[in-house]
Amino acid sequence: MYDNCPEAMTSDAKVEKWTPERRRQLTREALIASAREVFARRGFHAASLEEIAEAAGFSRGAIHSNFQNKEELFFAVLDRHVEIQLAGFQDFFEQVGGPAGANDVDVAQTWRRLVGGEDSGWTALSLEFRLYALRNPEVRDRFVARFHEYRDAIVAYISEILAEYGREPTIPLGDLVALVDWGTTGILEIGQIDPTQAHLLETFLQVLSHGAFSPEDSSI
Repeated sequence: MYDNCPEAMTSDAKVEKWTPERRRQLTREALIASAREVFARRGFHAASLEEIAEAAGFSRGAIHSNFQNKEELFFAVLDRHVEIQLAGFQDFFEQVGGPAGANDVDVAQTWRRLVGGEDSGWTALSLEFRLYALRNPEVRDRFVARFHEYRDAIVAYISEILAEYGREPTIPLGDLVALVDWGTTGILEIGQIDPTQAHLLETFLQVLSHGAFSPEDSSI
């Protein structure tokens, strides 16, 4: 448990004082990491708050001090998942020198890895929670609001990349992001059920890349 951990030491051997805010942040991060693993392994409904807290080294009270309920904890896991995706894609494009240096196969493989498409537990969890949201109007409204936040963040990120390379989408960028998100979600799910269909992700992204953007501006 973090309360029992020694205070962090810097390289010059100075002790970093853990304020209550810092301890709370570390506790919250540990609970989110634990919830991500337990949710993916056990499923949203089967996972208990006690199990999640225990896996993180805390009592259930730590969860109630940081999250109102299981739904809010899941949304925190989802937020972290999207943060990892955006950071991962930024690293990927920096390594390949931007969109011009990325081929469709590499993009598809990176996308599959970052969205959890190689993890059947995460794929099942995503499907389970969408069904849960569909049947619960209050959760559904929160889910939709979160999706629009994610979409806007991704649109802003892609807009910067397109501007840098002198390209424009042939359809509204928000619609394109939604097509990629939900289209790949469905393909990844069916690919988990029938591995012979997994290659459709590469095909889908290839079709989009050739039809959804204007040609690259060679003058840049």
